[in-house]
Amino acid sequence: MPKHDDCIFCKIVAGELPCHKVDEGELTITIMDAFPATRGHMLVITKEHRTDALEMTDAELAETNIQLRKAAAAAQKVTGCPAFNLLNNRGSLAGQMVFHAHFHVIPRYETDQFQLRFSKLQTNDEEKAALAAEIKGKL
Repeated sequence: MPKHDDCIFCKIVAGELPCHKVDEGELTITIMDAFPATRGHMLVITKEHRTDALEMTDAELAETNIQLRKAAAAAQKVTGCPAFNLLNNRGSLAGQMVFHAHFHVIPRYETDQFQLRFSKLQTNDEEKAALAAEIKGKL
């Protein structure tokens, strides 16, 4: 399995660094986050080094989604959390700190301090339609 020597997640996948593994698929592993935002915070990471979600194969993305669902459902049963976030940060501006594709499962609780807030960009239907058409043209 190709890995990057300076990548912490590649070292975890290779067994060179310890982790608390929760699950493993053919293409991904699910581990407890070393620095959790909430109780039960997990990561689903690719076994192959991919910088981010845009580099992942269709098979990796499909397995990641299955692993996210399984991990979230199990965390909810174990912790009793009433909600959870499934989150991927792509790029440093979006908060990505480890440049190896990974997705967060963050159980949510009434009293947790984790914050994820969206601002409301003012736009109109004409702008939305033009942007949708431009994006559609690049698919």
